[in-house]
Amino acid sequence: MARAGYEVDEVAPPKPKDVADLWHRLAATDILARVAPYVTQCGDADAIRSLELLRSCLPATTPTDTLQALEDRIGLLREWQLFLADWPIAVMPVSAQPPFRLDEDIRDLDSMRKLIDAQAPLLALSALGLPSASVPTGLCEGLPIGVQVVAGRFQDELCLDGAEVIEAHLGLPTPIDPIG
Repeated sequence: MARAGYEVDEVAPPKPKDVADLWHRLAATDILARVAPYVTQCGDADAIRSLELLRSCLPATTPTDTLQALEDRIGLLREWQLFLADWPIAVMPVSAQPPFRLDEDIRDLDSMRKLIDAQAPLLALSALGLPSASVPTGLCEGLPIGVQVVAGRFQDELCLDGAEVIEAHLGLPTPIDPIG
């Protein structure tokens, strides 16, 4: 990024733990109300098991909890917007762990909790509605790993510009075929 003319600083984004927690509080309502019925009706045994494990990991919420989460989202989004005003793009991990095993989401409750916790960088951005672009940066045990380029609301082009710089510098063939 520096060679392409970007000023590069190592800084922490605002309240990453709070933002990841926000996803849990918002997703619990959304997943259980909107997604669960379809998975239960149309999903195979593995999809249903994954949903049940996920349900066990998500907090029980009331309508008041959801309203509080939406209110908290406004404040957290403001903090991220101010952060991204100083650093127009951020490069972050997609996941806090290397690629997980294929059956990690159906193995057991502990595995599902670890999987969700590891996805905090990805889930946090979803909760805030910020644009991001995922860029492969290499392989770990034959599976792709990467970073995500994040920008402020409605700044999708900044994500794509930053992703293009990283992709061009690394020269990796994309998309990476994780099987072959």
